[in-house]
Formats: sequence, C-alpha cells, structure tokens
Amino acid sequence: MRALVLGAAGRMGSEAMRDLAQSQDVSQVVAADARVERAKARAEALGDPVRRKVVAQAVDVTDGASLVRLMKEADVVVNCVGPFYRY
Repeated sequence: MRALVLGAAGRMGSEAMRDLAQSQDVSQVVAADARVERAKARAEALGDPVRRKVVAQAVDVTDGASLVRLMKEADVVVNCVGPFYRY
C-alpha cells in the first residue's frame, strides 16, 4: 500500500509518517509538505530501515489540480495540514 501524508513536516504529520512507515502493510510513504526540507529531515530522523520507505515531496495544498494528481497515486491519504479550521 502507498500512503500519502499531507503536512508531514508538522508534529502530527511526522508521527503519522512514522507510524505508517513502520507498518508492514505500507510499501511507501510520501511525506508531502510545503516545507519539503523539514519533511526530509523528519524522515531522516526515523533511521534505517524505516526511512527507506519514505519519500519527501513538496506540495501546495491550495493548488487543487496538483493535489488531486498526487492523491490519485496513493492508496490512502492522511491530512495533517493546518491550520485545521481551514483545511
């Protein structure tokens, strides 16, 4: 299963990314965030072999067309984008 975590650089998103990457049912986790460098750093902190399942990707959740394309590539999407009242 391929999982997409939106807002993976944040506190909740990084925890979701970690939990999904540790799951045997998940083959890849796409850690998507506008702050892609921070998402990469959070993925690196996971350590081997878990971090090898994580791919960081930049995303702008306000760009509907690109967001839909990214979501279509995933089997499951976890939305951790804040502020939560807006998204």
